[in-house]
Amino acid sequence: MLTMSQLESLSQLPPPLLTAYVRIVSGEASFHGAAPEYLAWLKDESRPIAESLSPTGQELFRKQLDRVEEFLRQHQPHERSLVIVAGPGVWEIVSLQREIQNELHWGKPSVTQLLWLASEYKPYGIVAVDHLGARFFHYWLGEMVEYEEKKFAVDISQWKMEELGHVTGQGVRKTRGSQREVFRNRMEGQYARLCRETAQQAVIFCTKKDRFCTRIRRDPHFRLLSEER
Repeated sequence: MLTMSQLESLSQLPPPLLTAYVRIVSGEASFHGAAPEYLAWLKDESRPIAESLSPTGQELFRKQLDRVEEFLRQHQPHERSLVIVAGPGVWEIVSLQREIQNELHWGKPSVTQLLWLASEYKPYGIVAVDHLGARFFHYWLGEMVEYEEKKFAVDISQWKMEELGHVTGQGVRKTRGSQREVFRNRMEGQYARLCRETAQQAVIFCTKKDRFCTRIRRDPHFRLLSEER
């Protein structure tokens, strides 16, 4: 998954570099062993770039072009687009689940399209909550990655359990119903506390992950995650 720190790192790589934006069209898989269309595009697009370079520059360029082409020939696509940055001692690949425009650049790393994607598609933090715990996800550019899981634990060892309601003697009525209600209220109070703690943890989580916004999804049977809490 692309991150803002990775984007910044790519922009600072030393030239000369070959930057290839390659769109993988769904269903483009060839019939009868034909090469994918993006390989033909790569060859056509590279020709004028090579012709504009000095003999030494052409040698450097073609070496990186061969690396990219060999990778694309062997690669089994599972993404919709690829961004490849190749150079002496440099090999960076960014897989994307968003379509991009095919582009080929030589010289400084080209991150224009990546910057556009970063501004166009805002990242989100997603927190999925139920009675068992909370799971924290980072969603951006069509990809979702789980970063953390928090288990909920409620210590009821000191509570008077609902099952303890009983008849203690003549003139004393059963208290099972009232004890059950007390137990339920205590449990709801504990889950409300855990939800508040999770909300605070979500703020910290989002701040660490490039300040993206937060969406909280709750289990339909989990009634405690209200606006007040």
